[in-house]
Amino acid sequence: MPVRVFATILVFSIASSTHAQINGGGGFGGLDNGTFGSNLQASSTPYVETDNVLITISKTGKTVTAFSALTGKTASLSFEEKVEPFVPVVSANIACFAHNKSAYAFIATTGKWQAVKTKTKSAQFIHSGTMVCFVDEKTAYAIGDQTGKWLQVDAEEVPIPGFSKMTVKFQVKSKIYICSAASKEWQVIDLESDGK
Repeated sequence: MPVRVFATILVFSIASSTHAQINGGGGFGGLDNGTFGSNLQASSTPYVETDNVLITISKTGKTVTAFSALTGKTASLSFEEKVEPFVPVVSANIACFAHNKSAYAFIATTGKWQAVKTKTKSAQFIHSGTMVCFVDEKTAYAIGDQTGKWLQVDAEEVPIPGFSKMTVKFQVKSKIYICSAASKEWQVIDLESDGK
């Protein structure tokens, strides 16, 4: 009995921390990229959602549509090539996916898509409720739900970002790079400088 209670609490806490529901994809089982993407595309109602964002892909795999509960509107992106694999990452107010050397983010607060070109074919997103970030070689990209713009910064080494509730940050050598959901550019704190 205690094991069942613990398992129930664990599953509830995992679902609560992401606030995401995966519908038409077979639930949380088999969330590896290949299985999740194929289940999402094969379903008659494939979508991933949080309280404020829903993202889906057409049966042809060439149109991605997102809905914002905050604006009450949808916005779509159409592609010549099928989006494969379609593996969306959804946080409270942002939905992201990568396709053909670009990263796409739908911002619930604006109801609009934002795109940024990448150096590599795909992006590995990390997120908090208000921000999404990915690293492409020595460049870090972040987008927040308040500004709704991709911000990028180059570092001397490959950055390893971490999140707090409202910020993404990383340190490379003596510099701390930090960005919030309201930032219009990355801020850099140089620990070896006295501000001169």
